[in-house]
Amino acid sequence: MLKHTIILTVVAVTLMAITLFFGYANAKEPDEGGLSGFIAIGGGVDIGKSSLDDASDDDNDQIYSLSQSAKSETRFEAVLYGELTYTLAESGTSFTLSSMENPIELSVSQKIGSFGSISLGAAYNEEEVYADPFQTGVVRGKTDMSAKIFSIDLDDIMETGIWVGYTHEIIDLDNDLAGLRNADLRREGKVHTISAGAPIFSTEAHELSAMLSYTDGSFEGKSNDYCGYALGLSHTYTAGQWELETFAEAVLRDYDNSHPEFSKTREDREYTVGSIVTWFDPFGMTDYFIAGMAAYTAVDSNIKFYDESHAVMELAVGYRF
Repeated sequence: MLKHTIILTVVAVTLMAITLFFGYANAKEPDEGGLSGFIAIGGGVDIGKSSLDDASDDDNDQIYSLSQSAKSETRFEAVLYGELTYTLAESGTSFTLSSMENPIELSVSQKIGSFGSISLGAAYNEEEVYADPFQTGVVRGKTDMSAKIFSIDLDDIMETGIWVGYTHEIIDLDNDLAGLRNADLRREGKVHTISAGAPIFSTEAHELSAMLSYTDGSFEGKSNDYCGYALGLSHTYTAGQWELETFAEAVLRDYDNSHPEFSKTREDREYTVGSIVTWFDPFGMTDYFIAGMAAYTAVDSNIKFYDESHAVMELAVGYRF
C-alpha cells in the first residue's frame, strides 16, 4: 500500500478537482475581513435500497440470510446546512465553523500571497452501526461508531486553481461484537486519503473541473483493509441569477484479504451522477437563494451483502451574509 500511496501522490498533484454537493452555497468573502457565512434549510427524499450492512435502515434490522436482498425504502429528511467564517483583515487568516459533510467541522485557513492558501481542519462524526452485521434470525443490535477527521489542504496553488489535500480519519467502535467473534472482522482503524485537482477550462459561463483521489484504509480486521480510487468530473454553467452544476464520480475499492463470512475478497464499484440548480436573489430578495438537487448513487459489490442504490432529491432555501 505504501508504494501505491507514493505513486498516486505524485500523480494527484498534477490532476484536477471537483466541487460537489452544495458548492453553490459558498459564503461571500468580506472585502476587509469580518464575519460571513450562509445557512440553508429545506427537505428531501431518499428512495432506494441500503446495504444489509447499513444500520440507518430499520427495515433491515432483522435478516435471515447474508445473501438476501435488502428492502426498498422511502425516507423523508430535513436539510440543514450552514457555515460561519470570521476573517482577520490584516493577516487574511480565516476561521470557519461548518456543518456540511460532517455534523460539525472547524478549519483555519491562511493566505500565502500568490502561492495560494493553506487550510487545517478537524471534524467529528458519529453514527449507529450494527454491533455484529452478520447475525441472522435475530434483531441485530446497534452500537456507535465515531470518526475523528483531520485534514490539510493547499488551495489555488500559484493562482492556477490547482489544489491538493490530505485527510486522516480515525475510526472507533463502542462495541464491535463481530470483531470480538472474529479478529479479521474488526472495524476500528485508520483511513488516509490523498486528493488533488484543478479546473480543466473556465469561461464566463462555463467551468469544467476534474479530480482524482487515492484512499488507503488500514483496519485491525484485515478483511477490511482496502485501496480506493476515485475520479470525478464537474461542469458548472452560470447565466445571470441561475447556476447549474452537473457532476459525476466513479469510485473503486479493492480489498486486500478474503472476507471470513463470504470466503471471497471484496470488490466495490460506486457511481454517482447528479445536478444542482440554484436561483440567486429570487423574486428580488438580495442574498437569498433557492437550490434544488437530484442525484443517484449505486454501489455494485461482488458481495451482494454490500450492494445499495439511492435516488435523492432535495430542495433548500438559503441566505448568505
